Amino acid sequence: MTAIAYETSGDEEEARWVFACLDAMQVFDREEDGRLRLEPLLRKCLSTGG
Repeated sequence: MTAIAYETSGDEEEARWVFACLDAMQVFDREEDGRLRLEPLLRKCLSTGG
């Protein structure tokens, strides 16, 4: 949420909305300790620019 809020100029309400959309699209993998990471294929696409 913090990273999203940073990218939305600190707008926490917009950050929550963006997070909810990303979560609905299942772009996150949930780690056992509760942390979220981008789904591996999406992360690979973003890192290669395509």
